[in-house]
Amino acid sequence: MAKNRFHDGAGPSQRQLRVGELIRRTLSEVLARNKAELRRLVAKKLTLKFSPELRFRLDETFDRMDDTRRMFDQAAVRRDLDQ
Repeated sequence: MAKNRFHDGAGPSQRQLRVGELIRRTLSEVLARNKAELRRLVAKKLTLKFSPELRFRLDETFDRMDDTRRMFDQAAVRRDLDQ
């Protein structure tokens, strides 16, 4: 397998992060549109008389992580952390 010359292996590459985010957003859209089918399947699998309503929320973890990373990159914050 070819080595990625832009990635040092310390964590996921930018491409991996972008692809992961695209997959997460696509799955979120699919789940929001197919939630009635999922509800039916859950009820059938668990043999429930009444199935619970399924609610999906957008996962904003990566967005908050980016905001936090930008905050830690600010000179004033780095200065405070070094003290």
